[in-house]
Amino acid sequence: MQLRTVAILVGALSALSACYADSADDVCFSVIEQLSKQDRALSENQATPGDDRLGRKKTLGQTATSESDWVSLFDVCFSVIAQLSKQDRALSENQATPGDDRLGRKKTLGQTATSESDWVSLVSSEDNCKGTHFSCGFSSAWVGEVFGGLSAQYDEFKYYAVNLPAAVAAGNTQYVYKDATGDKLMPIFEANNVDDDMRVIYRFKQTGTIDHVWLVEQLPRRRGFRVYQSYNGAYSLGAWLATDLTGLFGTEADNKDIVYWDRVRATFSGVMAQGCSIGINQAENITNATCPGLVTMGLEPLFPLLRQWVIYVRDYNETQIINNFRASWDKYGQGTVVPYNGFKSGYLTKLQDLSASIQAATANAALPWTANMHNDWIELFGSPSPMNWPSVPYSLIPASVNGLSGYQLEVTVLKVNGADGGLACCNNGKLLAEAFPTKAVSAVLSCSVSAAGFLAPSTLITLALALTQTLTLASKISI
Repeated sequence: MQLRTVAILVGALSALSACYADSADDVCFSVIEQLSKQDRALSENQATPGDDRLGRKKTLGQTATSESDWVSLFDVCFSVIAQLSKQDRALSENQATPGDDRLGRKKTLGQTATSESDWVSLVSSEDNCKGTHFSCGFSSAWVGEVFGGLSAQYDEFKYYAVNLPAAVAAGNTQYVYKDATGDKLMPIFEANNVDDDMRVIYRFKQTGTIDHVWLVEQLPRRRGFRVYQSYNGAYSLGAWLATDLTGLFGTEADNKDIVYWDRVRATFSGVMAQGCSIGINQAENITNATCPGLVTMGLEPLFPLLRQWVIYVRDYNETQIINNFRASWDKYGQGTVVPYNGFKSGYLTKLQDLSASIQAATANAALPWTANMHNDWIELFGSPSPMNWPSVPYSLIPASVNGLSGYQLEVTVLKVNGADGGLACCNNGKLLAEAFPTKAVSAVLSCSVSAAGFLAPSTLITLALALTQTLTLASKISI
């Protein structure tokens, strides 16, 4: 027990370079003295050997891929999000009663609240985590709330618009997203490539003819980046952050986290019903005789490709689904921290090029969705774009079937204090958990790991956050 205690206190002291030990009021000694009253909890777990602070350091030291990866595994913010991600459905879209969910209520109340404090009070007073289906934009919104709190999202919902062009057309100058398409992307990240104490939260959305919404976290002190995303009708944020995929695959009806393309199949069945006398199960028989409506739309030259596409959607199976998911999850999922240079040369470069290609294809109806675009989309987002198929003109389905036009990659950027040891994330996570009608999530949410090593003097508070009675003890630590 003595060795474990010494290891913890030495680790705390080594991280507290800003403790000002020469001052009359020795902050380091004061905080360590307070924590020493919890020496048992900070030390050895003899009931479950290894399941304690020092034991986890040893275990994770053998599996982490880098120093930043190892440190990140003790990150309170990530821990809170990872725990809540298991409830991604309830935190997301209510398809049974549209708008009666956390995001829907933020939008509605944003139009009626008289001030930021009024809006925060109204949103936080409701049991509005009533989602039924995971959905990418909803996941991004609640993860952003964990990082920045409700106040940081007030302007987004007070001045809400579907996209930047709509905001410009309406004279909405307070719209919080900006254009990050193509060569506009990299300068946004370079401007924030600073060795400081801030977390930088990038919330992306693709608007117009194609849709995906997600969040990227830049850790303090340039420790790297994490990606947080779900995908409508494909996988939940819980699956994305999981480190083991066993038991996650199945149907939405069974509340699985990686699912069959039931929603996509339904969409394709609807399209075929409009233009064909056959259904999706007879996709091999798409001809000018069986699909006169598609002929009228001028699609007959594309029938060989359309047959491939519809058959792919119809037969999209577990092996294909998991392989596509892993193409992204292996690189950017599981809470992986990607170092800056690797993230820039890999993820950001691919996103920059893909968004530029999509914008070009939106402007020219003859340009196809290429095999490279198809593969890059899967690598970044873990599932194919259901409305696009290699060699088929990009805008064909979005424009002719869905009536969509234009394209932009948009982003809103938020800087939050990375020096609080995750206490804000813990509080924000608790607020979210308390918005579940059953209150069961609030009862089990634990801020059980910490960001020790990020900054001083908050390091000692993060040790307190790692104890079972997280908020109680942390609130008593005086520095």
